[in-house]
Amino acid sequence: MRMQEVDYEFALLLGGVAGITILNRLTIGGGGYSMVYHDRTYYGLSDTQQLKMDYGGALIALHAFKNQRVSSGVNWFIGGGRACLDSEVEDECVSDTSIFVSHVEAVANIHLAAFIRLGIAFGYSFVGEAEDWVGPGNWDLSGFVGAFKLELGRF
Repeated sequence: MRMQEVDYEFALLLGGVAGITILNRLTIGGGGYSMVYHDRTYYGLSDTQQLKMDYGGALIALHAFKNQRVSSGVNWFIGGGRACLDSEVEDECVSDTSIFVSHVEAVANIHLAAFIRLGIAFGYSFVGEAEDWVGPGNWDLSGFVGAFKLELGRF
């Protein structure tokens, strides 16, 4: 679960990643996220519109500190996807663009069992638009990120 600043407002994204950890220090994997809530409504000519964003990509994680109960490190996610304004009346995108996403975050984990850990992360997500986006505002899809993670695996 990711809480992110999108167009200067709160947004909630859900997603997942999977990867392989090498020598207990480096994880390489991939995943994706989808925006499920955005705290702003946009007004078109005939109806209201909601911002949607979906993306996927590669993950590289460096585990800097690790003992039996806690661990910390840095994650870098890089990928691409699509952002659109979804019409609430027609239930389809009325304006969309391809996006490039790169976010870096510092992560701290608490190990609950040999195969379960809870994590918290803070960072910044850079989102670049592929083309000029016509619409009701000057959107800034980049912003600060906070995340809560439930991780399953062999740590």
